[in-house]
Amino acid sequence: MSEQNAAPAAAEDIEGNGAALPAQGISKSKQKKLLKMQRFEEKKLAKRAEAKQKKQEESQKRQAELAALLEAMSSGEREAWNAKRAEVRQARKEQGQEKRSRLEQAQTQGQQVVVDLGFDDLMTELELKSLAKQLVYCHSVNSRAAAPCHLIFTDFEGTIAAQLTAQSANHGQWPVTKHTASYADAFRDRREKLVYLTADATEELHQLDSESIYIIGGLVDRNRYKNICQSKAAEQGIRTARLPIREHMTMTGTHVLTVNQGGPSETSGDDLRIQSNGAEPALKAAQTDEQPSAKRTKIEG
Repeated sequence: MSEQNAAPAAAEDIEGNGAALPAQGISKSKQKKLLKMQRFEEKKLAKRAEAKQKKQEESQKRQAELAALLEAMSSGEREAWNAKRAEVRQARKEQGQEKRSRLEQAQTQGQQVVVDLGFDDLMTELELKSLAKQLVYCHSVNSRAAAPCHLIFTDFEGTIAAQLTAQSANHGQWPVTKHTASYADAFRDRREKLVYLTADATEELHQLDSESIYIIGGLVDRNRYKNICQSKAAEQGIRTARLPIREHMTMTGTHVLTVNQGGPSETSGDDLRIQSNGAEPALKAAQTDEQPSAKRTKIEG
């Protein structure tokens, strides 16, 4: 077989489904991996389109049911129904205004919690996507809180900024302060107030100081990097502390905690690096002004 014919043959779908991938300089295992990713994306798009279609159909069904219900009502019943609906809308509007007011107040008076995003070069693309999802989650948790904290992102640029835009295009409207600078530069005039939360710290934190600025490491690393937050803070001469999570739970296995079950993230000990699932204890402690705890946390692995 000539070299001219070899490349097209290698470019064919090695599993025979008709898809083609560029073969020059790509091994068969790499082609398989790329093909698998391509199929995954295609399935994801198909599921998304199916879910959208189903949502539209359900909406049309509800509208038809509502029209039939209103048609069957007497004029008095329709008037009462419309009045009740107006009350509900007004209540929702007031709740939204109250929420916006709380978040605006948090920007000037809330406990400051910084997410250090200066670890881009240590994460894979999938880990960066996971981190972006956790930033969305942290914002969501904070927005619903009765006493939200002042959430701050530092080193917010490059890949992680692009990933967050892909996850939530409207993040520019979030009540979150974003700095492209590092936390050390953003708070150079308040450096003595910085406290990096890490499991490797010797100091245990039992009470939050409203004047302090607490830092969480924004790193999804599947526990590859040991002591990274402690070492970073120590090199910069920044105080470190750990939450008393060990005192509130039994740690077993690899100490993987999932924030989606109401606790901290995949961690080493009680390190509050965001890792795969966020750092809710720090946010909850800042929001409620209570002693940090790890209740309702599920331990995996």
